[in-house]
Amino acid sequence: HGLDDDDNVTSGVPRSESKHFLSFSAGVRNCVGEPFATRQTAITLAHILKKVTMSFRDPDYKLELVRAGPTLAPKGGIPMVLRKR
Repeated sequence: HGLDDDDNVTSGVPRSESKHFLSFSAGVRNCVGEPFATRQTAITLAHILKKVTMSFRDPDYKLELVRAGPTLAPKGGIPMVLRKR
């Protein structure tokens, strides 16, 4: 049996206000593996950062933010140098 519009789990919420259109990123039908993937990414990054030192490639680097979708991001990235400890 397929899903009907009548099967909307956000019953009582107008379709335009529900999150069901974000099928794997928000709402009650979000991806069940997302919390695990987020934790695993943080753990992996922590293990990598324990083994390196980080510094700006240019010591005079000045942060300039640009709009990147709904958030801000550093223009051109942040040029870094990683050195093995």
